[in-house]
Amino acid sequence: MTTYETIILIGNLIILIGTLLVGLIVLINGLSRRMDNLVILGLLYLLTSTAKIIQVAFRLKWAEIAFFQTAVPLLILEFTRQTFYRKREDKKLKIYLFYGITFVTYVISAYFAFLFTQSDFNERNLYNVAATFDILTVILPNIFTIIAAREAIQMLDPIIVEKYIISRLRIWIILSFIFSLAYGSWIFELIFPGEATYAYLNSISTIIGMFYMLGSYLLWVLPNWFKLYLNKGSQVRQPSSAETSTEEELQEELEVTPKFKGEMLNILGSYLAESIQSSELAARGHLRFAARSAYPNETVMNFNYSKWYTVLDHYLIDQLRKLNLDVDYNSISQNMQQQLKRSQSVITMAKH
Repeated sequence: MTTYETIILIGNLIILIGTLLVGLIVLINGLSRRMDNLVILGLLYLLTSTAKIIQVAFRLKWAEIAFFQTAVPLLILEFTRQTFYRKREDKKLKIYLFYGITFVTYVISAYFAFLFTQSDFNERNLYNVAATFDILTVILPNIFTIIAAREAIQMLDPIIVEKYIISRLRIWIILSFIFSLAYGSWIFELIFPGEATYAYLNSISTIIGMFYMLGSYLLWVLPNWFKLYLNKGSQVRQPSSAETSTEEELQEELEVTPKFKGEMLNILGSYLAESIQSSELAARGHLRFAARSAYPNETVMNFNYSKWYTVLDHYLIDQLRKLNLDVDYNSISQNMQQQLKRSQSVITMAKH
């Protein structure tokens, strides 16, 4: 075995072990929390490790498993859709566009990889076409997730959203961008073919790949110590170390107008915004924080009348006092309770 072959083998083994461990952890976490996007992310890493096992065990070339391996990045598209666009009807065109283009590049890559194997690996031009479209198949889903994360950041108001939520999205953008650059660098192997180039690029991909996988675990499984670290200096609210890591919180913050337009959070948020001369986005944020203080393990979308009344009766007053506004907190609370009584039928209707 040559030096270059040894380097390539070591790199493949590192990726294999790393993706297998991270994939299992993320998958188990997603299943236990019933988070579809984490299940998809876990499956992505497990499929990556499976591809490497097949490649290393049978000493196969990339072209021989391209149909299987190149399909893995397609899961990034679904992870992105589940994480950022789950309820975004206005993003259908963008979703279809990226799905369509990525699928086309995947089919072209797999087809030319197959032709390359049929030529007994002699037709370099076939390999170049297959590898080029493979690179595109990997980069396009990462561009999609970068765009989606940037749009999510623009939706989140840093005044009322905890710092770690925005920080994790920024880090995800950076990780996706660096990973895209690293994978895109394989274009140099097409320009300067040879074992040395391949071994060098494989080493870079291994290092970047490990950072990407570990970063994915930290950002989406979000251990409490990492959540606290990202939230340092937050002006909103410092989460306690006892709180569960919250992929669910991100989903709550990214929710758009629900199908039922009279949903209570919007009704009460609109009234509160007018009462404290604030934006409706900020007002809904204050209601969320008050609700989370009262019922930390439940989502406001499932609140019944009594739970909303409890939030407005005490916890909202405590939340508003933190703002040091020149308003009558008790009067606002009482008026909102009256608004709740007038709108309580909305809760019943929203449940059906």
